[in-house]
Amino acid sequence: MPDDQQRWRRVAPAALYDFTTDGSGEHARRMLGAWRGFLQADDFSGYAQSWRDGMTHAACLVHARRRFAKIVKDAPKGSPPGLAHEALRFFAEIYRIESDIRDADPDRRFEQRQLRTKPLMKDLHDWLAGHAPTVLPKPPLGEAFGYALSNWTALNTFVEHGIVEADNNISERALKPVALSRKNWLFAGSERGGQAAAVAFSLIETARLNGIEPYAYLRDVLQRINGHLQLRALRRRDHSGDTAGQSATGKLLRARA
Repeated sequence: MPDDQQRWRRVAPAALYDFTTDGSGEHARRMLGAWRGFLQADDFSGYAQSWRDGMTHAACLVHARRRFAKIVKDAPKGSPPGLAHEALRFFAEIYRIESDIRDADPDRRFEQRQLRTKPLMKDLHDWLAGHAPTVLPKPPLGEAFGYALSNWTALNTFVEHGIVEADNNISERALKPVALSRKNWLFAGSERGGQAAAVAFSLIETARLNGIEPYAYLRDVLQRINGHLQLRALRRRDHSGDTAGQSATGKLLRARA
């Protein structure tokens, strides 16, 4: 984000997990509230209302690429290259540019994307639109074409905004441990247990994103939290009969538990 002198500066990344009992889009709207900005996600229908409410959809380029990559992976050994292989060459060129500008500030990324990526995305769109009529819509190749074309505007959001990533791989990597371990856990035990797990995941993943070893961080925090100034102040309010303070202390202690 820009500072007071409009110079870009990095802010500490954070991860926030939420536990819900279903996949309804209302949960995302509840968390985001009145905030408006870029929301990088796939085309999950639960986000549709958020787009209508003014959120800017930044689609994930990897989601579009993945469909073509799976076709190439599943192709019989020795089969000749097809349209999916051609599509992957476009994506490879786009990500080569992203690799070049990975550590650049948003202004530089915008400049390079306009200069190099925008013409390439136009070529990809022309290629997709030209071949789409020749592809059956239901097979995997047709679905790959359909996904890319139906989300085309959102897939180009990163080209027009240097602060937006080309994909949401960071979020997907953060969710991977949950997805891989889901069968081992099977149940959260209760809704409250699921919420506690979301808090734990948020702390652990935020520590990782900031280059901090999660166990060492949590051990340090839990050893020092009883002496924290805010907690001591809340306890003093409890002793003075401040009911608001009692409520706040209770919430803090429950979150800690």
